[in-house]
Amino acid sequence: MKGHIKYLDGIRGIASLSVVIFHFFHEALGSFVPVFRSRIFYTIFDGHEDVMIFFILSGDALSISYLRKKIEKTIVYSFIKRYFRLLFVVFVSSFSVYVLMKLHIDPYRKAQYILDNNSWVGEGLDFRPKFYDFLQYSFGKVFFGDAQNKYNIFLWTMQYEILGSFLVMLLCISTKYMKEPKAYILATSICLILFQSYVGLFMFGLFLSMMRAEGFFDGEGDITKNLLLVLFLILLIYIPNFIPSITKKVDPGYNILKFISYPLILLIICQSKMIQDFISRKFFIFLGKISFSLYGIHYVTLKFLFSYSVNEIGPYEYPLILSAIMCVLITIYIAYIMSCFESRYINYVNRAAKLITN
Repeated sequence: MKGHIKYLDGIRGIASLSVVIFHFFHEALGSFVPVFRSRIFYTIFDGHEDVMIFFILSGDALSISYLRKKIEKTIVYSFIKRYFRLLFVVFVSSFSVYVLMKLHIDPYRKAQYILDNNSWVGEGLDFRPKFYDFLQYSFGKVFFGDAQNKYNIFLWTMQYEILGSFLVMLLCISTKYMKEPKAYILATSICLILFQSYVGLFMFGLFLSMMRAEGFFDGEGDITKNLLLVLFLILLIYIPNFIPSITKKVDPGYNILKFISYPLILLIICQSKMIQDFISRKFFIFLGKISFSLYGIHYVTLKFLFSYSVNEIGPYEYPLILSAIMCVLITIYIAYIMSCFESRYINYVNRAAKLITN
């Protein structure tokens, strides 16, 4: 098996940028600028699909070390690291919101009316911030409970990250007791995905990691195979957004076609050297390395910085679009600074986890 897999960072980077663009333009500006609510825009930048990609990649990443070494303590080590790695971004983003709320800085209350978006821009943060409440949320409730006061609504994914990580750990340890572990994990993940369960996505990520460990994705393939895989990739992205949801839900983002298509998209990428080379470009790799910081902090910049700019600019379409672009760039810069501190923090976490597992 290869060492560090660059194209996985590239996928993570593209998905993180996509979810940021989705929230700034589709969700925040969509009511004011209808083009950002168009099917084409939603197909390219779909935050719901990006979350599915994160879950699959988490299942893949968590199991890589164990599948390389086949030592049980490596998966326990990865799981211990997981909570503390997630904690850094959760704490920083939530603390930022807490401080701004304590200072009574709430530009989103006025901005929601300018953008005609009181159902999203003005959503949340309708409570009095308390330090103990913030600590409970950051260290526990965001991961393990249903917090009434949410300091960052984008962090709803953390409960699934912890649950999925724990499941992957148990499955990795259990594989040695299974006759056909790949078949069992694939069959179970398919069943869960058909029931639109996010947990099934973590299991599919584990399946991809097992296939990679056995060399299934080795080899470049000929040009015809790569072009066919690119075509299938485009179709899998396009079709779920243009066929009405067969689950009859109001939001088409959660239809069963997307739950099926995105595991297949990751499977295609794992088999196409052409796609891997494209998404392994330096900019995508850079975004991949700061992806979780970018995901966590963009709630703060959107809710406060962008809302402030909306209040200053007023209801003018093109200046608001330019402001959104600038806020996205600022968010990337802040995420980079955060990731620098995070890398140092992770080094300490790694040392502590090794001491516990040794």
